[in-house]
Amino acid sequence: MTTKQEIINKVNTIENSAFLDEILNLIRIESEFEEIYALTDEEKNAVNEGLKDLDEGRSYSNKDSKKMVSKWLKEQSSGL
Repeated sequence: MTTKQEIINKVNTIENSAFLDEILNLIRIESEFEEIYALTDEEKNAVNEGLKDLDEGRSYSNKDSKKMVSKWLKEQSSGL
């Protein structure tokens, strides 16, 4: 039995209308997130700029990025 089938079977046994309403609300919320997101022109430009940087070797490893962020955070917190 698939997860989806198990959920359907369980929901079919629920008598509590308030609980069923909450399940329906969750399903409605989830379906709102299924819409395809269209990038704005600004977002498309930012993505293309990032891809160009990557193609031209202007990138950092995850390890280096973490070091840079850590250093920046220390610098920012030293004035507190």
